[in-house]
Formats: sequence, C-alpha cells, structure tokens
Amino acid sequence: MKIVKTLMLTCLSVIVFTSVVSAQQPAGSPDTSVEIVDESLDSEQKEERTLAVKPVFKGSGLHEFRFWVARRLVYPPEAARLGMTGTAIVEFIIDKKGRVTNVKAIDATSPLFAEEAVRVVRHSPRWTPGVADTGEAVRVKYTLPVNFKLR
Repeated sequence: MKIVKTLMLTCLSVIVFTSVVSAQQPAGSPDTSVEIVDESLDSEQKEERTLAVKPVFKGSGLHEFRFWVARRLVYPPEAARLGMTGTAIVEFIIDKKGRVTNVKAIDATSPLFAEEAVRVVRHSPRWTPGVADTGEAVRVKYTLPVNFKLR
C-alpha cells in the first residue's frame, strides 16, 4: 500500500512539474489588446482621445506582466489528470490609480483554466496607470491570452 501511494504521488509530481503555463500569445490567438475605457465620454470624444502612455507593470510593462502571471499560475490538478491543455482569455482594467479591476475570463477552453487565470490576474500588484494625450490618467482595458500546456 505504501508503494502504491508513493507511486501515485510521484506520478502526480511529474505531471505537475512538467506542465508549462504561460501568458505568451498562443499561435493563432488574438494579440493582447489595449484600449482606453471611459464611460463618461461619447463615441466621438473617445475617438479623439488617444493613449499617450500605456500602463506600466513593475517598470517594464506587459512583457514583465506576462512572466509574472506565468510564474504564479498553478496548473489545475483535474486538468493535468485529464491531460487537458488550452487557453483562457482574460480581460481586465487598469484603473486611474493603477489597480487591476474588472477581471473576467471572456473565453476559455475549460472553466478550470478560466478560474486559475482570473485568480492570478486578480492578485496583480499595482501598475503605473496609463495616460491619455491630454495628460490625465485613464482607465485602460487589456485582453490577455493565457496558455496551459502539458509536456
């Protein structure tokens, strides 16, 4: 019995440690999109306003955020057990104070992947907020694909 438990734990460890989770753009999936979000403006005013400075994550921006997400994702054990791979597309807003808000999965190959991607993004530290061409801080919406792969 002890040998069986040891083998089961070893197999699960191999599955978990050989899984790859990334927030890189998967082939054939949409790029990460960025847009100013301001419900107080009408559509004509929104078109006239442009993003002069994108929000910055830990001094680097989106590239560093992708690595931050990938390091914190935990492959869902049930998905690993079933040999599932896939993608979750997460949408979120960086508000005027740099907080990550309105985090939601807008598409995912499995609810397991959606839940994990949302959990990690929701715990993001503050960003430096985006700035419009008018010089004021603005809310900026991001759409980020997160890949889940087993190797």
